[in-house]
Parts: sequence; structure tokens; C-alpha cells
Amino acid sequence: MPQDCVFNDPQEIVITIDDREDDKPLVEFRDAETRVTESDGEVSALVIRKGDLNQPTSVRCYTRQIDAAVGQDYIERPNTDESLIHFAPGQTAAPCKVKLINDIMYEDKEDFRLVLGTPTSPVGAKLGEQKDTLVIISDDNDEPTVGFEKSVYEVVEPAKGQIQRLRICVVRTGDLTTEMTGRVHTKDGNAESGLDYIPIRQVFKL
Repeated sequence: MPQDCVFNDPQEIVITIDDREDDKPLVEFRDAETRVTESDGEVSALVIRKGDLNQPTSVRCYTRQIDAAVGQDYIERPNTDESLIHFAPGQTAAPCKVKLINDIMYEDKEDFRLVLGTPTSPVGAKLGEQKDTLVIISDDNDEPTVGFEKSVYEVVEPAKGQIQRLRICVVRTGDLTTEMTGRVHTKDGNAESGLDYIPIRQVFKL
């Protein structure tokens, strides 16, 4: 106890701890990258919510163009209230969805960004560190491929001095909008070139 002194009023104070900022609803993407194939038709990036879950919360989820083009590769989500996603009380996760445009042309991997902005709730809201996610679109289904129509062909060996022709088809799948060039050649198995068959080595175009 202090000695030789007198206490003046106030002799007590009240300290109020305000944790409202820390407990505000916080929203962010779960993942830094979201991978999808063009043929999926849609990308769904998960947005998670932490903090005070008792309040309804909303946040804008909008697109930002990089390599993938709006209107050609995906449908834009604008930075307006048209792009709001909503969390009901108690809800911890909600998807942010974007429609993809599936064409017949093969393209290398392309990407765009999904961004969160303008979070709101009755007690305020804030964004977490993962406020955007990179959407990477692959187009494997449209990649041009070539192959033989069948894996096994059978032919009857012709009589001596005769020639038997074998027709083998090469088929192409995937993007058919451009010309493709390839090479085909024979390789000995049990049959020997020049003795059992006439070897070929040629270029083809499809």
C-alpha cells in the first residue's frame, strides 16, 4: 500500500476489451488456384467464412481477365452487386461459379482470376489474405490426336509372285479446324521387310 499519500477519485477504472474487429465475419477463397477443364462447362471456387457466423454476410465475387478472354472462354462476373454471393447465419462456405464456353478449337492452358470485394454484414465484414484465386482452364479434350483405326490387322499371305494390298486407316480426333501433318513407317516384327512385305515411309496430311 502507498504510504504518506491520499487516493483521489476515481480510484478504480473500467477497461473494456473490444474484440469486434477480430470477430467480424471474414471471407476468403479456400484455394489459391482452381483448375478446371473447358468441357466441364463451369468452374466453382469455394469461398469460406470465419469469425462471427451469427450474421448474414455477402461479398462480391467477380472475374478479372488474364489469358482467357471474356465472351470467348468464360462468362464475365462484373464487379457489381450482380455478382454477390450470400452466407446465411451459421453458413461457413459458399461457391462462386463461372460459366465456361466449350468450343471445338484446341487451346493451350489459359487463365483468369476470381476476386472478392466489398464484404458486408450488420456488424461489418472483412476479407482474408486469400482474396483471389487463379482459375486455370485446360483443353485436353480438344487436343488434336491421330492413331490407327485398329490395333491389329490380319491379311492372308498371297501366292508366290502375287501382291496383296492392305488398307490401314489413320483417324484423327480433337480439334479438326486446322491441317495436321504426320509420318508413318513400317517396322519389322516376325515379318521381314523386303522379304515378307514392302516397307513404307511417308508423310500424310489430315
